[in-house]
Amino acid sequence: MDDRTSSRPKPRAPFVDCLRVVLSSIPFLLLAVLRRLMGQRRRPGWSLRLEAIISAYRGSWSVMPELGLVRWRNVGDAMSPLQTDGLPPRFVRLGSGPREIEGVWLEPPAAGAAVLLYFH
Repeated sequence: MDDRTSSRPKPRAPFVDCLRVVLSSIPFLLLAVLRRLMGQRRRPGWSLRLEAIISAYRGSWSVMPELGLVRWRNVGDAMSPLQTDGLPPRFVRLGSGPREIEGVWLEPPAAGAAVLLYFH
């Protein structure tokens, strides 16, 4: 087994941090659902599910200044269903116009030709 396929544990985050992030997301999720029940949409092409997920994610940003970026990202990584088989991310930069776009390149061994590019 080489370094690319070695099994590493998933990132961990304290339970209190996970709880704070989830609880900060709930009001934003409920507001998105309520807004849709009142006939308003954030974007015309968005489904209710997409709008609720995006609103909840934005709500989780409210605790980022208190937790710090690293702890906030550890919560997201720990709760994510994304399985990367312990692969370390390879950071990439793509030039797009006047600004560069940063991302993480993940190539799980069983993915075949499929690759996920995560922008942040």
